Amino acid sequence: MFRDYFFLALSILLFIPCHIYGQSEADSLKEALHDSHGLQRAELLLELSGYTRQTDIGEAINQVEEAQSISERMGAGKLQIESLRKLGFYHSIQEQEAEALEYYFKALELTREQGYRLEEAAVLHALGRFYTGQENYSKALDNFFEALRIRDAEGDQNGSVLTLYYIGTVYDYRDDKDEASTFYKRAYELGREIKNYRQMSTAAAGIAILYQERDSIKKALSNYEKAMNAAERINSSHAQATILLHMSSAYQDQDLIEKAIALNNRQIEIARAENSRFLEAQGLENLAELYQDQGNIEQSNRYFREANSIYAEIGYSESTLITSNKLAQNFLVQERFEDAVAVCRETLDQAKASGSLERMESTLELLVQAYMQQGDYSSAFSTQEELTAVKDSLFNTAQEKQIAEMQTRYETEQKEQEIALLRTKQERAQLLRNALISGLILIMIIGVLIYNRQRLKIRKNRTELENTRLKEQKLEQDLAFKNRQLTTHSLHLVQKNETMKELKEYISNMDQQGNGEALRDLQSLKNLVDYSFNLDEDWEQFQIYFEEVHSGFFDTLIEQYPDLTPNELRLSALVKLNLTSKEIAVIVGITPDSVKTARYRLRKKLNMETEENLTEFMMDIEKEASET
Repeated sequence: MFRDYFFLALSILLFIPCHIYGQSEADSLKEALHDSHGLQRAELLLELSGYTRQTDIGEAINQVEEAQSISERMGAGKLQIESLRKLGFYHSIQEQEAEALEYYFKALELTREQGYRLEEAAVLHALGRFYTGQENYSKALDNFFEALRIRDAEGDQNGSVLTLYYIGTVYDYRDDKDEASTFYKRAYELGREIKNYRQMSTAAAGIAILYQERDSIKKALSNYEKAMNAAERINSSHAQATILLHMSSAYQDQDLIEKAIALNNRQIEIARAENSRFLEAQGLENLAELYQDQGNIEQSNRYFREANSIYAEIGYSESTLITSNKLAQNFLVQERFEDAVAVCRETLDQAKASGSLERMESTLELLVQAYMQQGDYSSAFSTQEELTAVKDSLFNTAQEKQIAEMQTRYETEQKEQEIALLRTKQERAQLLRNALISGLILIMIIGVLIYNRQRLKIRKNRTELENTRLKEQKLEQDLAFKNRQLTTHSLHLVQKNETMKELKEYISNMDQQGNGEALRDLQSLKNLVDYSFNLDEDWEQFQIYFEEVHSGFFDTLIEQYPDLTPNELRLSALVKLNLTSKEIAVIVGITPDSVKTARYRLRKKLNMETEENLTEFMMDIEKEASET
């Protein structure tokens, strides 16, 4: 039984501060609540709900809902987050998973919207516990580790101890005992380092249970003693009562029933002194089982009845039905069949009223046994038929639950994606806000500096502007002069070559009319004209002027197209100057058709498409040269 109750009992231990277990504290809070208003009332309601949930979970939810309404209305973000987190926790106790998740996600969104990192860690921790209860251990660990990362980063060592412990419980549930032990021990050591005796007590109890499961009872009892010592340091009777239950179970495992009963009785005394009705009922139920193991069925019946009465009083309907069935089982052992039937019939009515098919099934099974042993086969048969119908309903319900769980998980994933998206947007918005603020501060600083030094800079700027203007003017003049030089030289080349061309034609005409010696002289003169066309001195001078105006043009062109010949480079420069084919023909001393052929070959070497313009291509080369 104790393995089932362990984490619930310790969650009570961890969740509620040690000073709020007494009834007197609850009464004081109720008194203070009468004259409270606004946020003070919200705080009191949240604190009071911690007591109330032990006896009336529905009323506890009402108290937190009022606190949440007040905090939302008054814009108290942290109180609102705490209220939503508690609502998620209380609804999860009532097995209202969808409602619990809704509250947890609302709380998580609010923490990220307002940048409350520690509160975000608390909500992630609560989600880890929720998913643990759902046996979704992967998501539980994801949330716990994220909570641990935030708490470590924020220096929240007390929170880190708590989360380390719960990570251990998840591994424990997954039967990864080594990992569970690792995290329990980390929690214990960190708790000891920061003198957090509450968490030391819890972690030591977790380690003890691991040893108990491995039948290392001596080590288990040693760690239970560590847990007790830590609980005594903080005077937490509630923690001591919880640990005593588990120490009792360790002795029970060794069949030392008398020692187990003694510890159990001590636990019940502490629970009654602290008015912790749930722990009292838990102790009574375990005591009943100890007497059952001992064969003392009458004593067992007595304590089952007492536990059953308390569970009913504080609204733990599931536990009420379980203890009723255990009592009926005892009656069957005692062959008190009428009493067994009476208890089963009453329990069955309660199970039907609560809609618990699982309890209906277990009660009907006991009822069938009671009727059979009583010899009432007709009732046994009709009860068996009812049991079969309930099992069918359970099967259908299980399938529906699986579908609902799948739907819930899908919706949860969708919600988590929305939260992740919202968080990304918020982070971007925060970065933008920070950038704007930084920009404004920078502008203000610059403005002050500008204001203080403005007069000095005005004169300096005027001088610099004038110098810059003169430099630009000189550069423009130099560029204009070089352009004129280049243009003049180009025209000179055109005129010279035009003259040489006419002279060549004139010589050719004379050649047709002259004698032998004159023909030789004319041929020499004609050769001299041809040589003049191919003379490199004019081209070299042209190249110098061209490079001064179009710096880097030839280097860029050669770098990209190293296979170009000197004549092709010369043609490229003349094309860059936007000269016509006729003008180019005159300058280089060839026919316009030859220029067209040369242009075609050049385009081919430059890998140009048919529709591309050669002059524009050369201009692009100049742009690349100017950018490098």
